[in-house]
Amino acid sequence: APRYPWCDKCKEKDREFTKAARSSRTQDHLDSVSFVVLDAREEKYFARKHNASCTDACELLMFKEDEPEEPYAVPGRRFAEEIQVDCYKHLLPVVSIINNKTHFDRVLTAFDTAIMGFFQRNASDSWFHRFRQVARELRGHALFGAVFNGSPAEMGIDFRVASEVEADGRPLVLLFKPKENRHVEFTGELTLEKLSHFSKVLSLPLLSQYTPESRQKYIELQVPLGMLWLDGEDADRPENLAAKEVAQRLAIRFSGHLVFVTLNNTRDGFLLRPFGLDPRRVPCFGLSSSEAPEANRFAYEPEVTSTSDSFWLQSDAFQRLEAFCSAFLNGTLEASHESAKLPKSYRWPGPGRVEEVVWKTF
Repeated sequence: APRYPWCDKCKEKDREFTKAARSSRTQDHLDSVSFVVLDAREEKYFARKHNASCTDACELLMFKEDEPEEPYAVPGRRFAEEIQVDCYKHLLPVVSIINNKTHFDRVLTAFDTAIMGFFQRNASDSWFHRFRQVARELRGHALFGAVFNGSPAEMGIDFRVASEVEADGRPLVLLFKPKENRHVEFTGELTLEKLSHFSKVLSLPLLSQYTPESRQKYIELQVPLGMLWLDGEDADRPENLAAKEVAQRLAIRFSGHLVFVTLNNTRDGFLLRPFGLDPRRVPCFGLSSSEAPEANRFAYEPEVTSTSDSFWLQSDAFQRLEAFCSAFLNGTLEASHESAKLPKSYRWPGPGRVEEVVWKTF
């Protein structure tokens, strides 16, 4: 913790830092972690090199023996337990070098998400440098492993390596989800940006329920979301069951590109507002470029002629939403609000009620 003596912005957080240091002595694996407060005024070279400053972030620097010149910067925490969690995230090597199947299996099952790169050369490979950069960026969200001059078959994985991978020397990158018993190949252009996006999206469950805890992770990872609102008052409605089946198929179809979540109109109805959707007309679906307040949001609003003609029970519901998601990923959807005709299903509720009925989001 680099600090200036006159800076009083971090007093509370530094108390928790001290508490974390004391309690870590008796914690498994944390007893080897050293906690240090450094006077940035006295250690001027260190302060300049790591851009130490007096800010509300109260930044902490984490140094590792295998990465001595590349410390991890994390914000100061309000609770000692949060600091210890950050330490746990950084205990393992940024990329574990896999030497045999036993080691491979141990890394594969140690976390919810494991990303393995199969390299044809050694650690000096330029491809490995990119892979390692992504691993640093995703610390705490996935475990990374590297196999040099080995194949998936040697690690007990039934996977056929494409000839084009062998031709240009690029590695085979597989992302494993042990709890979901599946693995996905990264097939895009092997750039830091695209591999990082692929890894972020797939570090999350295929289809999960939206919660305040998961929302924080969506914000941290800045991933695009496919959001399905269900009827919270009648969970067993045929439309709910059909909508969840469609969402599951979409999650598989766009695996590595979109994160799909389910919500309900009673608990999460307020989140429908930015999409211009009506919480009384569920199930409904929307896409968001991220979970940030200023993110672009797109609602899918099928034409409904009557209450008995449910979009979700139609045979082409998946195909229509698939086209909608594809247009979103291709960048051909435009976010806008415009006037719209009253839907045929609209019924005036009577005097004394105010409703928004003539605007919609695309």
